[in-house]
Amino acid sequence: MKNRTKAIIHIVAAAAVLALAPELYSQAPAPTPFFSLKLVVTPRNFKTGSDIVMEVDLTNTTNEGKEIAICLGMSVDCNFAIYVRDSRGNLLPQPQPPSVWSLADMSVEPGQTVKFVSNLSKLFDLSRPGRYDIQVERGTVRSNVSRIAVSAR
Repeated sequence: MKNRTKAIIHIVAAAAVLALAPELYSQAPAPTPFFSLKLVVTPRNFKTGSDIVMEVDLTNTTNEGKEIAICLGMSVDCNFAIYVRDSRGNLLPQPQPPSVWSLADMSVEPGQTVKFVSNLSKLFDLSRPGRYDIQVERGTVRSNVSRIAVSAR
């Protein structure tokens, strides 16, 4: 009888642990990214056909140096996913990735910012007047949204 009671207690305890496991697992904190992203697009208002400079600042937000893989040339389009939405919220087609590129590891010290630059108007068709929202992403980290306005020539 003692063994049977003990076995029932073990089964009930195991069932309780299994019932709580999904709850405990879902509350586990997600790993914190070691960097932040800041997007700056200039000019904010432009005429179709103008050059639009897109700069992304990747900053190490930890107290230790980190290694990141980067595309040499420091272009935004090679190192980040770029999302451009028109005034209706529709995503513009993604640019084709560069056909030739080289990767390298770069050490980013605590608080250090690495800059990436591209010409947005060479990557996306921004020939239609209107408002566009731009955002970049690397892994699970997204930048701020930058809004630009396009007017006809």
